[in-house]
Amino acid sequence: MSYKSLKEIGRGSFGVVEIVVDGKGRQWARKTFVPPNLPDVSNEDMRARFEREVRYQSQINNPNVVEIHAFDLTLTRPGSLCSWQNVVWLMS
Repeated sequence: MSYKSLKEIGRGSFGVVEIVVDGKGRQWARKTFVPPNLPDVSNEDMRARFEREVRYQSQINNPNVVEIHAFDLTLTRPGSLCSWQNVVWLMS
């Protein structure tokens, strides 16, 4: 499924978080890996850390952890989808 980016809401060591909309008009928060080019850590190591975080987070069922609804780690820029309302609530 393809998503249209509406707005960037955050950026960190693993990548970027943005509000996206799917073909059915539903809005999601998408976290996409963007290599940080850190001097002491390879991009491959950072990608492996990102993928591990997504796998672990997708298995957690806790009201204090944003639930991952879908993810694809096979893409050039792997990413995950979460409910954007939960992301904004936890950031506030």
